[in-house]
Amino acid sequence: MERVVNNQLPHPRSTFRPHALLRGTALVLALIALDAGAAQDLTITYYDVQGDTLQELRASLNAHGPVGKDGVRHHGHVDWYVGWNFDYAPRGAGCRLGKVRMEVRATMVLPRWTGADTAPASLQQEWARYSQALRVHEDGHAAHADQAAEDIQRRFAAVGGGMRCPQLGEELNRIGKAVLDEYAARDKQYDETTEHGATQGARL
Repeated sequence: MERVVNNQLPHPRSTFRPHALLRGTALVLALIALDAGAAQDLTITYYDVQGDTLQELRASLNAHGPVGKDGVRHHGHVDWYVGWNFDYAPRGAGCRLGKVRMEVRATMVLPRWTGADTAPASLQQEWARYSQALRVHEDGHAAHADQAAEDIQRRFAAVGGGMRCPQLGEELNRIGKAVLDEYAARDKQYDETTEHGATQGARL
């Protein structure tokens, strides 16, 4: 089996970093063994905020939140990465495609309120409500990574026959990049539609 590795450029809102792409056979595509839903590797990091009132907490969030690709601070952020690789070997005039493997990773940045234990119960409850809503919003971004990975596998499997390995590799590479472009646009649209989570309740 031959292995070919290609790296792609990161995308705007969430960062995509495909690792290995290619391996192809257009003639025996039915033999593709797809990665059965690669589990997402999610890492969560926190930044500290302080405050004794909603106004103080809001100011701390605005001052210390992560800076997005748009250069603006937000209360939460997700960078996600999709990688894929598969093996191929020449077969007759075409190529024999081996197993398609996917790698899905995401890093989520969320706020952590220091001193919450001594705050009034009503303020703690409001923070809990807000934090849960923010997590829901950021989970929506992370879900795009899983969806993109599934879409890439589906489109790889639909590639028609008639190509040699190098041609098939280029075509799969093009398909993978196109999928990442589509999900970058979805990420941006998601933020615009939800006002970065505000319509989902992530507003303090």
